[in-house]
Amino acid sequence: MSLTTMNDLWEGRAGHAHAAVPWQRSLRTRLVLWFGALSLGLIALILIAAYWIGRQQLIDNAAQRVRFDAIRTADRFDAAARSLNLTAEGIAAMAMDTSMDRAGVIRMLQTLVDTDRRAIGGLVALQPGVLPDGQPLAYHAGLPSAGVADRDMLATGYDVFSKDWYLRTVRGGEAWWSEPYLNESAGGRWMTTLNLPLRDPYRQRTVGMVSLDVPMETLSDLLAPMNDLPGVQATLYTPQGRVAVDPTPGVALKHDIAQQVATFDRPDLLAIEQAHRARREYLSAAAARSGDGGHLALVPADGGWSVQLWVSDATVIEQLGERFRMLLAGGLLTMLALALVVIRLSRRITDPLVSLTDVARRFASGEFDSSIPKSPRGDEVDVLSHALERAGESIQSQMAQIDRMAAARQKLDSELSIARDIQRSMLPTAPSLRHGSRNLKTFAALEPAKAVGGDFFNFFLRDGRLWFAIGDVSDKGIPAALFMARSLAVLEAAIHRDGATPAQALKESAQMLAQNNETCMFATVLCGTVDIANGELAVASAGHDAPVLRRADRSVVPLPLESGPPLGFEVAEAYAQWRGRLEPGEALLAYTDGITEAFDASNEAFGEHRLLQAAATDGDATVLCERVLAAVAGFAMQAPQSDDITVLAVSMDPLPELQPC
Repeated sequence: MSLTTMNDLWEGRAGHAHAAVPWQRSLRTRLVLWFGALSLGLIALILIAAYWIGRQQLIDNAAQRVRFDAIRTADRFDAAARSLNLTAEGIAAMAMDTSMDRAGVIRMLQTLVDTDRRAIGGLVALQPGVLPDGQPLAYHAGLPSAGVADRDMLATGYDVFSKDWYLRTVRGGEAWWSEPYLNESAGGRWMTTLNLPLRDPYRQRTVGMVSLDVPMETLSDLLAPMNDLPGVQATLYTPQGRVAVDPTPGVALKHDIAQQVATFDRPDLLAIEQAHRARREYLSAAAARSGDGGHLALVPADGGWSVQLWVSDATVIEQLGERFRMLLAGGLLTMLALALVVIRLSRRITDPLVSLTDVARRFASGEFDSSIPKSPRGDEVDVLSHALERAGESIQSQMAQIDRMAAARQKLDSELSIARDIQRSMLPTAPSLRHGSRNLKTFAALEPAKAVGGDFFNFFLRDGRLWFAIGDVSDKGIPAALFMARSLAVLEAAIHRDGATPAQALKESAQMLAQNNETCMFATVLCGTVDIANGELAVASAGHDAPVLRRADRSVVPLPLESGPPLGFEVAEAYAQWRGRLEPGEALLAYTDGITEAFDASNEAFGEHRLLQAAATDGDATVLCERVLAAVAGFAMQAPQSDDITVLAVSMDPLPELQPC
């Protein structure tokens, strides 16, 4: 082929190679469009998913919030009721004071009514023979600022002692609230009355009563904080089911629950009526009210009253809409910023390709000595030219780093192994004690989830009693191990106090561990003693699961032990203590939640039911613990251990009788 022919051929190829690519077909445009479309779709999906998930979560949370708010409102009512009860009891106590004469009782009544601003009137009624003058008393003290005057009811001819409300009070023997009534003498106010019987402790009989008159607007004020909220309606029901307070016009003091169902087409209130009569809480999943979905809750309050709270789903959805609009605006701004970033990134990606295309065109023209340009910005072309040169250095550097990490890991494993040995050395050997025909055996085992853990147990022999303790520190690993060591030391010091009991030891330990506990760690602890001579048990719990008692007939029952707060962040005034006796053939089994919360491969928990089944076995403390541990291991199989596992058992085993030679 001649040189002229080759030049002609190349000119044709070069012309094709130098042909400009239209912008709509360029790689840069395609990258921007595809990346933009994918980003737009992804953001749209995220916004839609966020909306529906947020909507469901808000509605679900509303159900729990309405119950919480109902309980909080009921607590406000209970606090007011307790205050009135205290006032009434104070009047009753002073009225029964033998040193009080008629004038003193009246002055005391006037003073206490003036002090408790929730009541605008109070009554003391005493039968003949109670006061020093032997005459009956029926005096009503009013609150002058409320327009209620004092009245000597007997002087006006009003026979208090024959009234139904008086007879109910003295015969019933307990405090009760009246249904709301219109009191003309109090300025036409709707009132309710708290009635309290007066019992003479020396004569062992009821000798009169005390009552406090409470305006209905006082009770309405207790519900006002909830009724002032948008989409929230709070209702108060009397002990007989009458509507005492309700924001709906024409309902309060005119209807009971059954009448509401019929008058306002509220079938959802049938369950409310049943819950009110049964004095139990009620929480609906969704309740229809005026065509608007919502959540309805009922919480019993003091004295037979009940608080009902309804929250509209529309309010929840409106809040979600406001949040979604803000989220949408943020999404659009994000998309705009992302588009600018994509355009800039696409330019950085395609610029090296344009340079390489130019080099390829020169190669097509026969310029094989053309050098490949290197990117001044450190892009792929520049990186590729130096990749092989730096590969060896990079690999050597990485291997050296791996060696350093392996050495550090080996050192850490060695330190953790030493820490594990130190922690295990802190745990005592389970003792076996003999007294007469009884053999008190103990056993304990700890299987940490990590190299070191937060579970612990301990045994002490002091003053003829065996002390035992088992605990579980919050969290796992080294922090839990350190807090465990501190808890053991504090608990041991508390146990060695003269005359210490399990409950006292826990209280003193709680005080010590709560000091300077800036990490807010805590430990649940079960502490107890066994008298070696007679098997008497005393057990107290600081937030720990109650132990189980395996009887001689192999039946297993949890101890009815009331638990106090855990040790570390709250100090209780006192811890409850359970007392009993460990008879021959019986065993007490304590455990940490690593037993009941051991999970199998399908994420199902071992649970208390399986624990009770595993504990229903013959044998001493060792056999009992090993049987439980084997049951947990067989249940979990290959599933990883999620928490420390600890068991402790104390068994009272009768010694075999010696055969005569």
